[in-house]
Amino acid sequence: MGNPKKKVELPEGEVRLPAAENMFESTTIYFGKNPAVSIVRDSRAEAELLAAIAETGYRGPISIPTTEVRMPHPSPKAPRPPRPCPGTV
Repeated sequence: MGNPKKKVELPEGEVRLPAAENMFESTTIYFGKNPAVSIVRDSRAEAELLAAIAETGYRGPISIPTTEVRMPHPSPKAPRPPRPCPGTV
């Protein structure tokens, strides 16, 4: 039920994510320097998610979804629920 998860270990060190245009490293996250620890992920979206989490300072084991789930964006033209008339509530 729900979206299956996979566990990932975020190592210590400053996080770096190469540019998305870098076709050989766009899914690789680097931690620390001399030598850097590299983690290759299945997709750019997964690499960006883990890099964003690591940028908050979190390190250690974490569970993430195995698939990318797109959430619908609310439309600025979406109808709003009706408001009660003044004095009727």
